[in-house]
Amino acid sequence: GTALRRDGTLARADVEAALALQRAGVIVTIVTGRLFSGTRWVAEALGIRGLVAVMNGCEVVEVESQRVQHGRYLGGDTLAHLRATLPSAPVASTLFRSGGIHHGHDSRHHRSAYELWTTDVHAHDDVYALPAWSGDDILGVGVVAPAPAITHLRAALWPELGERVGAMEFPLSTGGQFLALHSSEDDKGTGLERIAQAYGLALDDCVAVGDWINDYQF
Repeated sequence: GTALRRDGTLARADVEAALALQRAGVIVTIVTGRLFSGTRWVAEALGIRGLVAVMNGCEVVEVESQRVQHGRYLGGDTLAHLRATLPSAPVASTLFRSGGIHHGHDSRHHRSAYELWTTDVHAHDDVYALPAWSGDDILGVGVVAPAPAITHLRAALWPELGERVGAMEFPLSTGGQFLALHSSEDDKGTGLERIAQAYGLALDDCVAVGDWINDYQF
C-alpha cells in the first residue's frame, strides 16, 4: 500500500514524519481499501487517534473508540440479488463484513490475498449458507474467477445493480481476476471529504498521497 512496504511493515522514517506532522498541528489520516480491523494498527503506529476511512470510503471510523461515524452497507435487495445470482456463476465469492472477511472452501487458496484487507479472515464450507447475507453490516462482496467469467458476470449483474453498486476489478497475486462490489455512493474521495468536514475543513485544505487506481477518486 501507500504507507506499507512490500513486507507489510511501516518504514521508521514514515512513522516519524507522520508524528512530526501531528506535533506541528497537521491532521493525519488514512483513507484505504482495507477494512478497519486491518487498518487500526497502522493508524495507531502513525499516531492517528481520530477518524480514518476504510473500504474505499464506505466506513468512517474513529480509531481510539472504534466507533463507526459513517457506514454505507449493501442493502437487503442488493444482497438478495447477489445471493440469488452468484451460486450459479463459476466464481468464488467472499463477504466483506464490517468486522472481517468470510469466504468459502472454494477460495481457501486466496486467503493470503484476503489478509491484505485484514487478518480477521474466516473460512466456511459454504459461504452462501451464511445468515450474514441478510445482515446489515456487509460493506462489499468480492468474487474471484478467470477474466472471461468476470466479464460475463458483470453483464448479468449490471442491468439490475448497475446504479446501486460500484465495482473495481484487478488480478489477485494468488491467481484469477477479483471483482469487488460495494456501494456506488462512496469512494475514497467521499471518505476524505467526510473526515475533512468533521474537522471543519474543506477538501482544498487537504493533501492526499496514493499509489493505485482507487486513489484517483481523491
